[in-house]
Amino acid sequence: MKTVSAISALCAIAIVVPSVSGQERPREREISVTGRGSVSSTPDEVTFKVGVESDGPTIDAVRRDNDVKMNAIIKALKDSEVPERDIVTTDTSLRKRFTPAQDSQTKKDATTFTFTREVLVRLRKVAGAEEVLASVMKAGANRVADFSFIDSKKKNIARPRWRSPSRTPFKALMLSPRSLALSVGR
Repeated sequence: MKTVSAISALCAIAIVVPSVSGQERPREREISVTGRGSVSSTPDEVTFKVGVESDGPTIDAVRRDNDVKMNAIIKALKDSEVPERDIVTTDTSLRKRFTPAQDSQTKKDATTFTFTREVLVRLRKVAGAEEVLASVMKAGANRVADFSFIDSKKKNIARPRWRSPSRTPFKALMLSPRSLALSVGR
């Protein structure tokens, strides 16, 4: 009899315990604050890539053509008062292209070569960028890409990011009525 009552007591506890642990605790009251910001600034520098792609029947021919045009481009950049340290070679490539006889106009197999060279140019003043571009195009550039306008000082971008998190808890407290007795957490 004691065994049956012990088992009955354990079953009763097993039934009661889930119902006690299943009870929901009262939800904490909270205010959620999110925000968005935007920053604009005036760029003071420009970077871009400029280069030459030369095609021809031999490697020597395309390399010579490319050398002549790239030297003219670099001279045009220097004549535009771009310092040598702001002209950096970023790409040099050589491709061989084979054209079968049925695809060519001459009805002969053809092999051509393409030589490409690019430099990254940094202009430390935005004013005058159009004139620099015009001069490199006149010098023989047939590739211009990857323009970036840069705020080199970055003061305008760093300030809002630094200030915003420190002010958010203050703003949340201002929004919460004192009668709700809310606290601000992270």
